[in-house]
Amino acid sequence: MQLKRLGDLVVDDLGNYYHIVEREGNTLTLANAFMELSFRRKLDDLYIEENQGEYVGAHAMEILKSVIERVNARKTSLKIISLRDLQEQYIVKMEPLFERK
Repeated sequence: MQLKRLGDLVVDDLGNYYHIVEREGNTLTLANAFMELSFRRKLDDLYIEENQGEYVGAHAMEILKSVIERVNARKTSLKIISLRDLQEQYIVKMEPLFERK
C-alpha cells in the first residue's frame, strides 16, 4: 500500500482523523490530523491580523474538512484509510500529544 506521509488520512472507528507523521520500516507513527495541521503555521503578527476574531483552531479545521471533502469527491490522489486496515499491515504507534519540532 502506497502511503503519503502528512497527506493521506487515517480514520478510526470513532471518526477521528490522523496523519502519518513518521515511517520507519514497517512501523508508522500517527498523530491527530487536527493537531498536526495546527502546528503547520506559527502564530505571528500577520497570522493574527489575517485571522482576527476567529477561533484559534478554525484554520486547521477548515483545512482538514476541505481535505476530507476532496478525498470523498475523488478530487485528489490522497486517500482515507481505516485504522483497522492499516493495523493489519503495519505496526502503528500513536503520538497523542503531537508537537512539531
